[in-house]
Amino acid sequence: MADTKVSFKSRLIDFINRWRYVVALLFSILFGIVYIKGLVKSMRLSTADILTVSSIILGILGVFIGLLISMQSSLFFEKLKLFSTYSNHTTEENKFDAFKYLVSYLRNAFMKDVFFVAITVMIDFVPSGTNLYIKLPLIVFWTWLLLISLWEVFYSVDYIVKIALFEEPKSKRKTST
Repeated sequence: MADTKVSFKSRLIDFINRWRYVVALLFSILFGIVYIKGLVKSMRLSTADILTVSSIILGILGVFIGLLISMQSSLFFEKLKLFSTYSNHTTEENKFDAFKYLVSYLRNAFMKDVFFVAITVMIDFVPSGTNLYIKLPLIVFWTWLLLISLWEVFYSVDYIVKIALFEEPKSKRKTST
């Protein structure tokens, strides 16, 4: 039931993914303002919970990478090749490779999340009486990395599901005679 029209939700998700760094920065700055106003009780109290979430994210991304590497002769890969052919990224001059895109996206998300875990651990070592002008950029950057990590897992799952559910458009299917 693949339709050549792309749904609004799909276009919105792709748009946000394209601008994810800017969107995350805007929300991070907003969080920084909320922090300055004193509406956030303590960042230290949430670092253990955030580390747990990051560990789950790393696990999900690791599983996705492992599955993609090990399942290269599966039905999913047949759909992946078909998805690459009909992707809106494919032009006559440039053939889009959804496998390379997906594995690179997952690898980059994994590396960002490892960096995020390191920053989170460092936040625990920043003295609590640190000057606000030193702490605020760190908190904005930390929030930005958290939002990017969460978004990239969401987008990875959405992209994988999009591939798994993809069907060749009826007008392009080969008919047997």
